[in-house]
Amino acid sequence: MIDFTPKATNDMVFSNNTSRTTIHSILDGELPFPKNGISGLLFYGVYGSGKTTYADIFCNELEITRGGQQGTANFHSIDCGKVTNFSKTIQNCEGCCNWIPLTYSNLVYFIFDEVDNLKLNEQRLLKTFMNRENIVCILTTNHLNRVDDGVRDRCYEIDFNAANHNDYLPRLRQLIDEHNLQSLSDRLLLKLVEQSNGSWRKLGNYLSYHCEKKKNFSVVSSVKTAVETAK
Repeated sequence: MIDFTPKATNDMVFSNNTSRTTIHSILDGELPFPKNGISGLLFYGVYGSGKTTYADIFCNELEITRGGQQGTANFHSIDCGKVTNFSKTIQNCEGCCNWIPLTYSNLVYFIFDEVDNLKLNEQRLLKTFMNRENIVCILTTNHLNRVDDGVRDRCYEIDFNAANHNDYLPRLRQLIDEHNLQSLSDRLLLKLVEQSNGSWRKLGNYLSYHCEKKKNFSVVSSVKTAVETAK
């Protein structure tokens, strides 16, 4: 099974210039974060677009930019779709903040996955928690309209919906080269991008299938040519 999982920000294909610039500005230290009441990033977009995967990547890269080492970000992941007592969850998060973070940045990172599953009163608890200093909250959602306005106001919003089709081509060519796959035409790659509609799960499967299909076709053609030549 070929692993197309991104390993760094540079592997990501962001939906638009604003989202891309915001992320790079934070990581480059040009945009203060967390600062002035904004302690979160809200990743929103279609299923399979890499929101949760990139949450881990961002936390580690931000820690590195603050002088830390790879894998040293002190982050806690909360699946909001499975939490049965969010009030207790927030209490546990607050407890994590009361300890001296074992990180160079002194930041504590929290990933709240599928935050739209929280009820309104639960989102208000989250909103209050986000007022703390020295925390970074990464929120993910497939339904931006279900996220409380107060929570959104404490976040920079990063769009993970489908990007311009041509923006995917450099990354797809890179994946083909890295995994020594059969090359595909830009026309076919763009067709696969269109069919996937922003989902890297689908796009990865489509890419694997068509590269393998072309490889098998090439092998059959080579054998056929060899047989005909030997006659």
